Amino acid sequence: MSRKVWMMCQHKMTQKSNNSDSEPKNEFWDNPDYQAYKQKHGMHFSDAMAMYASRKMQNSNQQKHIWSVKDVQDAFASLKYELSEHATWGDATYAANMYYADFAPVLKTEVDAVRMAYMILHDPDGYDGMLFNRYTADVMQTNAQINWKDLM
Repeated sequence: MSRKVWMMCQHKMTQKSNNSDSEPKNEFWDNPDYQAYKQKHGMHFSDAMAMYASRKMQNSNQQKHIWSVKDVQDAFASLKYELSEHATWGDATYAANMYYADFAPVLKTEVDAVRMAYMILHDPDGYDGMLFNRYTADVMQTNAQINWKDLM
């Protein structure tokens, strides 16, 4: 009788960035500050993290517009929107700013960015932490450095 044994191991791959052949990717899985951030906020944007990420966005219409967390909360209230139980106000703020930054020229009003944020936070095909996971993947790909302690 033969017996199958399954062995699991963790393999960490480091790829080179597009910027330099010798520069490794900024994979922060083992960073204790990132782990502390995740322990506190899960796979979600804190308010500070949302504002940090949003300030780095370049708006396609060249405006300096940015939604604050309070702006997004007020817009949700005026639209009678409820925050998804699987999202934070940081998630909503990041999403509203991302949609404004990327789609401002085709939005009818600035509030349409908030409507789009609401829709992605309630996407039936979405998953818990979807926006944060996408953002962190982008950060690693671009080799950006984040001071996780400051964003708790």
